Amino acid sequence: MRRKRKPMDPAKAMAITCIITALAAVWCIVSGIIGITFKDKQSINKLISTGCESGDFFEGDVSYSSDCILRMKHTINFIPTAYENYFIVISSDGKNAAVVRADKDFSESFHNGIAAEPVRVKGRVKETDYKVQRELTDITAQLSQEGISVSSENYYDFISTRYYVLRIILGILLILCTVSGIVMSKNQMNGSGSVRTSAGVFTIILCVSCVLMLHVMSMS
Repeated sequence: MRRKRKPMDPAKAMAITCIITALAAVWCIVSGIIGITFKDKQSINKLISTGCESGDFFEGDVSYSSDCILRMKHTINFIPTAYENYFIVISSDGKNAAVVRADKDFSESFHNGIAAEPVRVKGRVKETDYKVQRELTDITAQLSQEGISVSSENYYDFISTRYYVLRIILGILLILCTVSGIVMSKNQMNGSGSVRTSAGVFTIILCVSCVLMLHVMSMS
């Protein structure tokens, strides 16, 4: 007869969970800090004209932009987790263009594609997902026919800073989750009457962390 496996001791299971959560917290905070620590920022107009590589940091003014050309919806089991909005911006010389990701109301700063005052942007260049590239094929081909050079291999992320900050917030939440898990485990071992309270706090922080994690992962 096969021996039944003994269930893992709850304290041991909680210890493993806390270790994994703590490691994830460290990764979130460190990667978030690195992401918002801009180094060697280059002019966005220069990068659009001369070419860019994934990982380049940029800053500058944008004066010409399209309306939203693509809105990507991310879901998990049919539950929406995030929306991405893509636009086309044109360099100051009008000869080159680039794909950018920005807030859905980004184009409101432009009238007929032209900004009354240059819009200041900064962020990081990222590699474009193949699904996005596929959706943009017709648009980039049309621009090329009009004599405007545009590549969809990379995109300029105008909202990257926000999501690096959200990573740091997520890391802090995971630390709180770890601490509340340790407190809950100690209360269980000591037979404290506050187990229910600590378990509730742990559950709430864990749920909020999971929701934020899904959103950040969808937009990363």
